[in-house]
Amino acid sequence: MKNSSKTVVSLLIGTALMFATLSANAFLKNSISKIIITGNAKITLVQNDIESVEIQESYDARHTSIKMKGLSLMIDSKEFIPLNITVYAKSPYRIEVSNTSIVSTVGTFNVPYLQVVLHDKAQANVTTITKSLYSLINDQSRLKISGVATEHFANYSVDSRLKMDNLVCLNTSKVLTKETLLNAKNILPNKKIIGKKKKMRT
Repeated sequence: MKNSSKTVVSLLIGTALMFATLSANAFLKNSISKIIITGNAKITLVQNDIESVEIQESYDARHTSIKMKGLSLMIDSKEFIPLNITVYAKSPYRIEVSNTSIVSTVGTFNVPYLQVVLHDKAQANVTTITKSLYSLINDQSRLKISGVATEHFANYSVDSRLKMDNLVCLNTSKVLTKETLLNAKNILPNKKIIGKKKKMRT
């Protein structure tokens, strides 16, 4: 059964989700700490004090789920055509995307620290101002990161793509993932593969 168009799913309206958010505020300033996305969705992230999730198009509720689990906002969509979803979050510290989902930030996410983790063929375009930035780019995923960071540790696979031309960072470290190193070691046992470490100009 399809929901009507212009559907708005609000984390602060649903009783169960409201309870989870209020409970989180009892010991954390931030309500949504992690955003975990799987399946085939197109997510727009907006930093906002009032947190909510909006879907402004018709969709099949049997194929798409949005729920809070602890401090994690979990979105899973199995729609054939990517579902456009907008997430308003105050200060998440982790964005994790899998399968063929795509995530883009609107404006600049100003957070103390940020983790961006990509799997499979997921894509992310993130602009941030942060002290500590960690990115893990697995498989054939793609990450474009922009903004300002004090330090950035990037862990990436050979088939992944990392673009950070527009990232101003005092200290950047790039290393291959353990899986990539193990695979390379099996193929080329006499070769040493080391990560790259370089300092970026301010």
